Amino acid sequence: MCGIAGYLGPDGEGLSLMTQRLDRALYHRGPDDGGVSLVNVDSGRVLALVHRRLAIIDLSPLGHQPMRDAESGNWLVFNGEIYNYRDLRAQLRQHGIRFRSHSDTEVLLKGLAYKGHALLDELCGMFAFASWDAQRRELLLAVDPLGIKPLYYWQGGHGMFVFASEFRALLATGLIARRIDAAGLESFLSYGAVQAPNSMIEQVRQLLPGSCLTVSAAGEVSGPRSYWTPPFGECAAPGNIEDDLRGLLDKIVGQHLISDVPLGVFLSGGVDSSAVVALAARYTSGLRTFSVTFKEQEFSEAPYSRRIAALHGTDHTELCLSQSDLLALLPGALAALDQPTLDGTNVYVISRAVREAGITVALSGQGGDELFAGYSTFTTVPAAIRWRRRMRTVPGLFWRAAAALCHAAQTRRRGIEDKLSQFLAARPSLFATYFLLRQNFPPATRRALFPAGAELDSPEGLPAELAAQLRELTAGLDPVNQVSLLELRTYLGNMLLRDGDVMSMAHALEVRVPLLDRRLVELVARLPGSAKMDPAMPKPLLLRAVGEGVPPEIYRRQKQGFTFPWSEWLRNQLRQQAEEAIHDRAAFRAIGIEPHVVERLWEAFMARRPGLTWARIWSLIVLREWTLRNLGAT
Repeated sequence: MCGIAGYLGPDGEGLSLMTQRLDRALYHRGPDDGGVSLVNVDSGRVLALVHRRLAIIDLSPLGHQPMRDAESGNWLVFNGEIYNYRDLRAQLRQHGIRFRSHSDTEVLLKGLAYKGHALLDELCGMFAFASWDAQRRELLLAVDPLGIKPLYYWQGGHGMFVFASEFRALLATGLIARRIDAAGLESFLSYGAVQAPNSMIEQVRQLLPGSCLTVSAAGEVSGPRSYWTPPFGECAAPGNIEDDLRGLLDKIVGQHLISDVPLGVFLSGGVDSSAVVALAARYTSGLRTFSVTFKEQEFSEAPYSRRIAALHGTDHTELCLSQSDLLALLPGALAALDQPTLDGTNVYVISRAVREAGITVALSGQGGDELFAGYSTFTTVPAAIRWRRRMRTVPGLFWRAAAALCHAAQTRRRGIEDKLSQFLAARPSLFATYFLLRQNFPPATRRALFPAGAELDSPEGLPAELAAQLRELTAGLDPVNQVSLLELRTYLGNMLLRDGDVMSMAHALEVRVPLLDRRLVELVARLPGSAKMDPAMPKPLLLRAVGEGVPPEIYRRQKQGFTFPWSEWLRNQLRQQAEEAIHDRAAFRAIGIEPHVVERLWEAFMARRPGLTWARIWSLIVLREWTLRNLGAT
């Protein structure tokens, strides 16, 4: 796990300073080693590659990056892990290819030289990389199929092109005008996280999951293009699905345990983390597991994590935190933000505690809810659509009148438009209903907060490119698989994974997510939605594959999750800081947000008016913090 960056463009006096800034901006991601290499790509043009290394596999100097292949002359900077690298290395050796190291980086470098872009179809892992092909004289950028490892880029004049693992590293170059991207800000207000491919700054883009692009020596960009999409809607291969799933899970988790540094597993006591522990414990005795617990029992899942640890004989550590501990960590979490997000603080806290316990790599159960239909959206969204369709004989005029009546009845006591009136007023589509349930601020509030967003004509608050792609991908799918795809590509991809990467790497901790391995996603995506639901148990496919490794008391309890008492904090312990942020009119004006609307929402929150959740207020506080750090608003 590392941090990568690069510049392709005219050579000049400022190049050394730029690479220093990129290196410094990414240092926290790779404190073990670093390197900068310059490659002359054309007359007066240069490719600068920057790498920060967190050594995980092959800790020797042979794993140093940027890495050059002596035979082909190709260069590579790589962030992530290729879990099937041993299989790929064996295949390449059969073709006479020799290796100097034991690293997956060299396998990727040699494989690209031998197979070119076709290698992307064979990679199983989490990755973002940039590879210079000396023969084709082009730079290839690619990210893994699920977008676990982010990669941002910017194309400027005179054939300039810059890329980096983190958004703020690009801003550190000094090349990019810091103008707010209206679609990016609109999507943040809509969902509490900026929706890729847009970002918070104009012309800075993020590669979508399973996509790549190429840049010529002259700086001409081709793409992005998709090389992989989850195969929802395709027919499942014949066979015993439970046996196939069990065998694949065993193989994947075994590969995710490969590490030359201390490794552990996040264990919350929920279904997904418990399943990962059950699978991992088959491969190693004394597996280390970690749970963050709380002195305040209402937040703690400690009894359930202890049950799983005891069942599988793990070396279990509870990292106990108090509310005062958590509050003390908030400034650090805000400082670690790359793009604004209303989530991520929990990952920051867990990652810090686990890293301080001496762990460099941690496995997580993230992705299980999205892939195995664990969220409430998998039942509520299809149920809402079924109800509307049963009532399709009712004229549209009735629905509009009912919506208006509902809205009027709620207006006086609510501080924000309710979702029921929006649902009644909207056309009964699964696509619109899903995004309605996931929304942070509704359209009317977004218009009041950010008037410029009205020009985007985006009812869901999504960037137009993303909305078009998602509509195409979900067309024709059954309701469960539609929701699964939307969860993977929006909430997971644009919030959970992005926050997980930034907040864990703030502490130089690598987090692996075996339930998002492309092979597992391909197997489960091909199944009909009916195979993923069972009224008798949640996530039946996963639980049956793991068997007795996850006992009934784990999956029959109410889903809890790792949450903080934000509402109480904002009204009490954090009130002074919150009000300072809320009343910072200059910061909000700097990005086009109406300050008086922000203040009105805060007053409604303090008055406990319905609809003003902590998430909506916290997202505005986070937005102001991000603005101060990245736009210099005062």
